[in-house]
Amino acid sequence: MNNPFNPIKDSKKILQEAARIFRENGLKEKSDFDAFFELFIEFIKKNPNSKARIQEEITHLLSEPGLSDLLSNANINNNISFGQEFFARIRHKILPKLRTENKLRYKLRKNFDFERDEHWLRHIDEQQVQVLYSTCFNQLEITELIKTRTIRVTQRLSYRFAALGTEDRMNIRGLENEHHQLFFSIPTLVEENIRFFENNKKVSSELRARLQTSLDECALYLERVMDSFAANGASVEKSFGVFKCRDILRRIENLFDVFSNDEKIKIAGISSILKDVFQEEYDAEGFMDFFKENLKGLSLRVSEHASNTGEHYIANSFREYSHFLYAAIGAGFVVSFLVFIKAWMHQIGAPLFWEAILYSLNYVFGFVLIQLFHFSLATKQPAMTASSISKSWSADDKEKNIPELAITIARVFHTQTISFIGNLIIVFPLPFIFSWLLDIGLGYKLFDTPEQAMNVIDNQHPYRSGALWFAAITGFYLFISGIIAGYVDNRVIYSRIPERVKQLKNLHRIIGYKRTARLSKYLKNNAGGLAGNISLGFFLGTATFIGSITGLPFDIRHITFAAGSFSSALYYVMHDIQLTDVIVTFFGILLIGFVNFSVSFGLAFYLACKSRDINILDSPELFSFLKKYLKKFPWDFVKAPLRPRKPEDIL
Repeated sequence: MNNPFNPIKDSKKILQEAARIFRENGLKEKSDFDAFFELFIEFIKKNPNSKARIQEEITHLLSEPGLSDLLSNANINNNISFGQEFFARIRHKILPKLRTENKLRYKLRKNFDFERDEHWLRHIDEQQVQVLYSTCFNQLEITELIKTRTIRVTQRLSYRFAALGTEDRMNIRGLENEHHQLFFSIPTLVEENIRFFENNKKVSSELRARLQTSLDECALYLERVMDSFAANGASVEKSFGVFKCRDILRRIENLFDVFSNDEKIKIAGISSILKDVFQEEYDAEGFMDFFKENLKGLSLRVSEHASNTGEHYIANSFREYSHFLYAAIGAGFVVSFLVFIKAWMHQIGAPLFWEAILYSLNYVFGFVLIQLFHFSLATKQPAMTASSISKSWSADDKEKNIPELAITIARVFHTQTISFIGNLIIVFPLPFIFSWLLDIGLGYKLFDTPEQAMNVIDNQHPYRSGALWFAAITGFYLFISGIIAGYVDNRVIYSRIPERVKQLKNLHRIIGYKRTARLSKYLKNNAGGLAGNISLGFFLGTATFIGSITGLPFDIRHITFAAGSFSSALYYVMHDIQLTDVIVTFFGILLIGFVNFSVSFGLAFYLACKSRDINILDSPELFSFLKKYLKKFPWDFVKAPLRPRKPEDIL
């Protein structure tokens, strides 16, 4: 087999041509890249002139202005805050940064087409860097070449690290300022290491070990900052600061590794820096990794809130199962009244915008009432219970936890089932009875004509209308309201809102200290729930308005409100409608509930798994156990057993 690199042995731009050959051969698989890399190394060994030109090109590249900038900033967020970095990435996505022709970054892009070379550049591993290094350079050349600039970069990074690490956002509540001395020590230790290296042309093992100990302590402190999110709430800005500190810390370690007397450590440092440079070039304006990294702490905290709330939505015994039935019946009564109030609001004939506001306030009033009386609306449970399941799944001893997790899933399903039943056994008949009583008692009709009533029924039909699509939109809204509830709950804790409310002297004068303390406690326990209910009310209330003014197929279908609207309209057309239409629409409403549940549960479960780095395909034994459980006790997924189920009952 002819070496594909032979044609470029006389090229004056050998790096650029070599990159082109790697690019044009695909090499999306690691094994394919490894084979081509071996051919490239073989080509270099057999062609001393080509090796000399590669050395010359790299020497020229590293002598270009901009090496310090590249080492200081490659793959390290340069902006002060998350918001600044976010908007900078948007700007640079639309209009990329100018690359000056005499700068190193520009020359790198002349040799590599990073957008098209990404697939093979990602395959380069540490061992291959070592092979390339030992083939093309000796220890003295590479060290002398970058020594001066690397020293200056390391000094600059140490000061940035100390300044960032001592900002207020990096404090842990109750331990403010205790870490300042640790971070301030880094520049001093870096200076000591650099001074020794400049004087002795080698690294002091003792000084390097002292520096590494301090860096390890800083890394441990940053871990504690992230761990504090569970108790003190998460902040995107704090996450941004922690990850930026980690990136700078890693770069300081890598730059010192380049000076190391140990060849293996040196190669590891060079390899890490190269990967950061490549990552910076082909993902500088990328959003996904940036968002995943910086929002992970917040999303985990939001999921934690949801899982803690979700534990209250799982019936762990037959007694709790019965309690959920009564709570769902209570919610059914509230929804029945909301259906009538909404129909009456429609009869007012208000302009679309004000009608949307009235609908929203009606929903908000009902949802808050359900929360205050501790009733249970079935569709609000999935977003919370999904997080509880993922939390159990992320336990350390997964194999031991699988039977308990399967039982938790069964409990979620039978709790959801009884909640749906409790809602529907009230929402289906009660609006019909109300319509009848209003008609015969007061002569009041909710609908001016039978056609209006029939139109309401048709709107719930599974295939004559967009009911199932609108049900999916509702499921998305249910999911988003759960996110809002978790975010507000986190923000209340992080910003210490209850404690601040408790200190409001003006509020003490108006309602007294005891009532202020009770209000503070209430906000701590319920602010997230109230925010979620209020946001859901406005989401549902304004959906029809949004669809009307945009002309888009945009509306909502919520199982309990759909059932109530169908029931109240059915009274006025019960002598004109066909029985098949009634049956199909009835099952269509059940399908609406299924879609509501599936979308909200699925999205919440996906977010919770992502925030905990869970891959559901990693636990096939769970699905096997669930299959065994379902086969042995199928009714456990519909109703709670009289005696709580134990893992040994299923095994």
